[in-house]
Amino acid sequence: MLPGNIERFQSYSQFRSLDEFNLTMAKYMELYSGAFTKGERKALYYLTHFCAKVPGVSNIRLCKLIAYANQQEPLSRSTFERMLRKAVRLGILTLYHTVRRDGGYSHNVYVFNRLDGAENKQLTDRENRKITVRTAHENPAAATETINLIKTNQKNIRNNVNLEDLDASFCPEHIPQDFIKAAKPFFGADDIYQLWGVALNCYDRFNFDSPIEFYIETIIGAFKQTVFQSKKGKIKKTFKAYFYGTLCGMLHAEARRGFMNRPNPLFPCPYWFES
Repeated sequence: MLPGNIERFQSYSQFRSLDEFNLTMAKYMELYSGAFTKGERKALYYLTHFCAKVPGVSNIRLCKLIAYANQQEPLSRSTFERMLRKAVRLGILTLYHTVRRDGGYSHNVYVFNRLDGAENKQLTDRENRKITVRTAHENPAAATETINLIKTNQKNIRNNVNLEDLDASFCPEHIPQDFIKAAKPFFGADDIYQLWGVALNCYDRFNFDSPIEFYIETIIGAFKQTVFQSKKGKIKKTFKAYFYGTLCGMLHAEARRGFMNRPNPLFPCPYWFES
């Protein structure tokens, strides 16, 4: 998907009006409010501020959204990222990445779904328990077998698999695939997760207008330089410390060429935010 102004994504809207969108969000919060922390609900609320021009659709840059929210109250980037992961998993919204014609990531497009379009989410533990209870009434033997299988799988996951043994395919979904591809010949899932955390910490030092994905080539470049120096035996401390210093130096050059844009106007606060 190519980047563009919000009118470009008019066709992605699933709502006929802003009132219909607000009503849907209120219903979502009745169902899933408990799945979000208070900070995550606020982060979701601030995202909806930018869904007024095209109901239920926003192309706000994440850095710009965070900067706007922090004019009201302090909310961390990790809070917004957790909110987005949960909202996507629950079917509340769909996230699309955009890519520039000359390469590199641009802004994301956030598309809120109608409530009747969010039924295909993965089963939660509570829903699994409901299925097991229903099966117990209909077929007690099958229910017992299901329960034993679940317990066995859970025991295997806890006891037989160590975190350091997980390969790159187990990396969390918020880590860009390009970074995982560059790092997986050298590291497993946990190390890649920690290295991406280093990249986030370095990125947060600068007031970029573009999301971190826009700088993925710079991040990968810093990672490759670190690997090269490590193979030459030039790193005196740790790989992560060298990677952090190298990336911060490269992003500092990027920061001199950019500046923070002003946020879009606020639209009225829906009542579900106050809960």
